[in-house]
Amino acid sequence: MTYDVFICHATEDEDEFVRPLAEALCQAGLRVWYAEFSLKLGDSLRQSIEKGLASSRYGVVVLSPSFFEKHWAQQEMNGLTQKEVDGTNVILPVWHRVDREYVLRFSPMLADRVAAQSGDGVAAVVQRIMDVVMPRSDAETVDRQPEVTALGRAILGVLPSGEYWAPASAIWRQLASVWGVSLEAVRAELFGLPGVAVRTREEDSEIVYQRR
Repeated sequence: MTYDVFICHATEDEDEFVRPLAEALCQAGLRVWYAEFSLKLGDSLRQSIEKGLASSRYGVVVLSPSFFEKHWAQQEMNGLTQKEVDGTNVILPVWHRVDREYVLRFSPMLADRVAAQSGDGVAAVVQRIMDVVMPRSDAETVDRQPEVTALGRAILGVLPSGEYWAPASAIWRQLASVWGVSLEAVRAELFGLPGVAVRTREEDSEIVYQRR
């Protein structure tokens, strides 16, 4: 499974900022690796995080006083840094309750990067991230029907238990555009999920997802 963004953060920042950010990114149509959404009972924490890092296109790093106190969070950031060895920008920094002088004390490299500011609000941070991960020319081609977005959010684990559906042709197009994969890859990915089925209609079949 390929993710658009991996969220690297300190647990102390989850309630105030990180969880709302992760939910908003999912609602915007991105595929997000966020521990609370992605880890399941019995998973190996280290292996799951390493897999998430390896399979994510970008890393959203929420820099805060708590982040710089956490060895594990900085290890995650080091993993993202390794993905930049070919010159590709992977790390998307977000400053949360810090300024440039504070970041400079711990990481001159990160202090030199243009960063989003949590103080501007979640919506503004999401837009800054979307401008990089999904440039507007690409985003405009994505079908934004509400039922398609709801299905995608349910599959990503953001919405509660229940039945979600979307026209098959619409969900194929949307997910192929958002994930940057072929229609065949989207079909294979969805049909590999428990609870996904096809419901035949006269004009267009529907993808149905029973989230438990």
